[in-house]
Amino acid sequence: MSEISHTSRGWLAFFGLIDCVLLVMFAVSLGMTLTLGTPKSVSHQLQSAPASTKLHQTINTNLVKKANLAGIELPANPQLVSLKQTKQLTDQAVMASADFQKTLDTTALVTSLTTRINQQAAKIGQHPGASRVKQVTQSLSDDVLTLMQSGWGAAYGMLVLMMQTTTIVTAVLGVIILLLMRLSAHSWPRFLRVTGRITYIIGIGGGMLSMAVAVPQLSGNWSIVGAPVGIVSQLIQAYAPLWQHVAGVVIVIGLVMAGLSYLFRNKQK
Repeated sequence: MSEISHTSRGWLAFFGLIDCVLLVMFAVSLGMTLTLGTPKSVSHQLQSAPASTKLHQTINTNLVKKANLAGIELPANPQLVSLKQTKQLTDQAVMASADFQKTLDTTALVTSLTTRINQQAAKIGQHPGASRVKQVTQSLSDDVLTLMQSGWGAAYGMLVLMMQTTTIVTAVLGVIILLLMRLSAHSWPRFLRVTGRITYIIGIGGGMLSMAVAVPQLSGNWSIVGAPVGIVSQLIQAYAPLWQHVAGVVIVIGLVMAGLSYLFRNKQK
């Protein structure tokens, strides 16, 4: 009996380690799927201030620089692209990249930009000509194309797919491991006690991590390629509460399981 008990404990510990890894992967992927892995949610956050304002300023600043390089003089702080157009472009980019689309139709934006450049240049008595204006509008189209094909746009769709797949796969494997742990435990009290403790310890660790990354001093300078500093911080600040809720649910489940183990043990006595 002693040898069997030691063997079962060994298997229970082994499957318990696997359960730890799967639980961490499941909780992280689930939290990411519900937030960064939800294109509509990401688009909504990027269209709200201050992210939309920063994106708007960055696009206009880059266009003015391109205009200057093309020899086009403009008034101080011209608004070549409106905030509404920035939001529309952001929404189109997020949704397209989530569906693995690597191009965007910028025809309407280019037409509007052409008109705005000519209007702004006319204010200081300059008429740049179609070829110079086209250099600026073409640079915008090239920037969007580069973003969709080799930047964040190219990676986002795969990121969403990976998070969703990881959530499903770890959930299925987790159920299988729990069944093997139950067989190794040979009793419900032992199974519930071990799995309960593993679960709430992982939940506490996840909760502490989700609170740590939400500290502005830590995430304030994080950035992604092609996006202004502060965008990542806004997303983290918006999504951290949901990550903390996921961790809280894991903690509660673990505590309930651990509590039931003592209830079962007392009944057996």
